[in-house]
Amino acid sequence: MIVRKTYNHTIPAQKAQWLRDRHPNINSTELGALFNISKFATEFTLYHDKRQSEPPFFDDNDRMRAGRYLEPSIAEFAANELGVQCIPFDEYYYDPEIRQGTSFDFMILAAMDHKLNGAILEIKNVDQYIWRSDESEWTDSCMPGHIEAQVQHQMKLSQIPRAVVAVLVGGNDLKFYQREFDPEIANNIDIVVKRFWHRVDNDLEPTPDWSRDSDYILSMNQITDDGVYDANENFEFESWVIKYAALRKRNLDNAQQLKELKAMMTKAIGSNSNVILDNWYISYRANKNKVRTFRLTKAKEAING
Repeated sequence: MIVRKTYNHTIPAQKAQWLRDRHPNINSTELGALFNISKFATEFTLYHDKRQSEPPFFDDNDRMRAGRYLEPSIAEFAANELGVQCIPFDEYYYDPEIRQGTSFDFMILAAMDHKLNGAILEIKNVDQYIWRSDESEWTDSCMPGHIEAQVQHQMKLSQIPRAVVAVLVGGNDLKFYQREFDPEIANNIDIVVKRFWHRVDNDLEPTPDWSRDSDYILSMNQITDDGVYDANENFEFESWVIKYAALRKRNLDNAQQLKELKAMMTKAIGSNSNVILDNWYISYRANKNKVRTFRLTKAKEAING
């Protein structure tokens, strides 16, 4: 059963309620993490976010603030170019049984092409350097996978069979992508979302993507106690320690490798302040600034990080 709620995001209390209402669901902008195509999250980070009782807090950045100001102007530009009218689509659709939800930008009205009447209008603003970069997934006919998934999810939950994505590139190049509802994609969405909630409900943590999840793991393990972790029972731990110690001695560009190894050890250590490991002394206590400091000592040599 689809539930529909309307919000005025300019009212802080209503925006806060919207964030709370969407937290128990997999939302369209989060879906890419479950297909491993998101630029912003992984299944591991989403798993831990959804296990929290309250939605995570995100600081605004310049890009986000600019997007909110520019979005209505881009929508007006797009509507004029398409020869249609559009109105804000300030509703949240969600199904509490399958725990999926979606928000929208605008809806198209008064279109000469009757197929566009009632269609979703999604707005994107893309830097020209991102668009043209070698890593870009944007082409004149294709969008990045996480946006393709987002739009299909919006159509699935709203039962609106058509969507238009208007993308302003570099401030003056407006591109359009029309998409129709694809039942096969919708079925795949249900499969991965059902699998995700099964993991959450049964405490089955996804395997981290160490190259992407290291910062998240380090940030989520800042609370310490006086506990002791026995690393001798973890056959991988000593190999991580040896690699970490060796990398710290070498004057190479290995910051990412160090961070990944530190995240692996941190995840194993948890909130413990000390580690038991043959031939090593390891502590992971908070310093006077309440920041955890990782210290390795072997023989008379200390390695801090």
